Amino acid sequence: MRRLLHTILILAAASTLIACSTDTAVGDACAPRGKNMLEDLTFSTLSNPRSQRQWFSSEHAAGQTFEYSASDGVLTIFKTGGEPWFLLTQSPDPAVLAGKRITFGAELKLDLQMPTDHAFTPGGGLSLLARRGGKVVVNSSLEHEPRLGTTEWIPVSITVTVPPGTDMLRVGFLHQAEGTLRVRRPFLKLAAKKDCAR
Repeated sequence: MRRLLHTILILAAASTLIACSTDTAVGDACAPRGKNMLEDLTFSTLSNPRSQRQWFSSEHAAGQTFEYSASDGVLTIFKTGGEPWFLLTQSPDPAVLAGKRITFGAELKLDLQMPTDHAFTPGGGLSLLARRGGKVVVNSSLEHEPRLGTTEWIPVSITVTVPPGTDMLRVGFLHQAEGTLRVRRPFLKLAAKKDCAR
């Protein structure tokens, strides 16, 4: 009886180890790969002279409708006026990423309401644009959920294939709503080896 119990315990332990190693392998295969190709992951250069910044802002009609700042690695974008959109971006080297499948993501915290002053896609979150010879070849803006409402910190990401020959790549954070968008832990990496259900 004691020998049978001992055998059962050994088999149970072995099964647990196999399950853990399988889960780890699946998790690794589902995770974006390699180094983070973004600069200034804590948004610490936002107020530096332009030549020292990694992130650059633009907004509709060059208005003064949005305020943005960073503290403790958290980017905060707040709408204060009547223009419809604000964008904070950086431009990774397209030559390194052309022809590759990539994932751009971050953690977002939303306090965003439906806008009443424009017909653009409402919300806040991720934006990715690629061009080749001046022509847009990838344009992904706010193609994730949630992008409106009030949330705690949530991870969001988009995965695209950058077409060969791409000569401009821009990733960033788009605000097209009323309220506040917060962002932390941005990343741009090679996409996972396989698609996994989320």
